Amino acid sequence: AIINQGLATSELVLSQLLKKGAIGCSASHKAIWDIASEGNVGYFILEDDCYTHPKAAKFINDNLSKLMNSDICFFGINTDSILLSTSPQGLVSLSLFDPKYPSQAWIKNALSQTTIEGVMLHRVFKAFGYCAYFISPSGAKRLSQKIVPLSTRTTQIPLITDRMPAIGLDRAANGVYSEIQANVCQPFLAYTSNKDSSTQGK
Repeated sequence: AIINQGLATSELVLSQLLKKGAIGCSASHKAIWDIASEGNVGYFILEDDCYTHPKAAKFINDNLSKLMNSDICFFGINTDSILLSTSPQGLVSLSLFDPKYPSQAWIKNALSQTTIEGVMLHRVFKAFGYCAYFISPSGAKRLSQKIVPLSTRTTQIPLITDRMPAIGLDRAANGVYSEIQANVCQPFLAYTSNKDSSTQGK
């Protein structure tokens, strides 16, 4: 069924790398993308372990044209990995984060000190996590076409590995961000503690 639905290649399904949690997560996001790609409105998608800025909806309304003209915009990413991005001024940065696993109290404090007027959109080239993001119809179509099926193809992740297999949604996405218009809010408007992921389930 996984192969027939185009979620993963037969090579991955028959390998020891397949994680049913990762397949399930990818299937959930892809189902939303397929719906979004057929319409003319953007979608703000949240995973259940995410904390968002109280004015996230206002940020979307205030920046709707920018968000709709991009493919995807992350409101936050996993802080237990890296972020490779470029600022609007063209400054490239490779970031590591601390805390890697922020507590609820830390997240609430960080969001309380963030004003939406000061948030800029940086272009993403490498990042992990789909806890909170806005996706346009065109972006939904591109991501659905480019990311799945998941496979054993590999991509290079700075400071981590030269050959990361595309066996999960965000792993596969790292191979295509340079081909699309992917952005991230800086500073973040959403955080996750990175402790409750179900994508590693067997």
